Amino acid sequence: MLNTYIPGVEKMQSQLKKFAAAFKQLKAEADSGRLTVKEQMEIAQKVSEYEDLRKIVDNIPEEILTEYVKQNTRNTEEKRL
Repeated sequence: MLNTYIPGVEKMQSQLKKFAAAFKQLKAEADSGRLTVKEQMEIAQKVSEYEDLRKIVDNIPEEILTEYVKQNTRNTEEKRL
């Protein structure tokens, strides 16, 4: 089960890191008052979705990630032999 779940989480974590700077910039633009109300609302929704997703990914227990790494390492070593 971890073999299908964790790689997706790792991919999601790396994507979230890439998007972090862009979302900070969007949030600053929305707070600046230079955008229309509609644009501000769209940005606020996207930032909210990003923050919710970030919370979900950050709340994955470290034990699960550690166990996955152990399993993955074992499988890699077995394939070499």
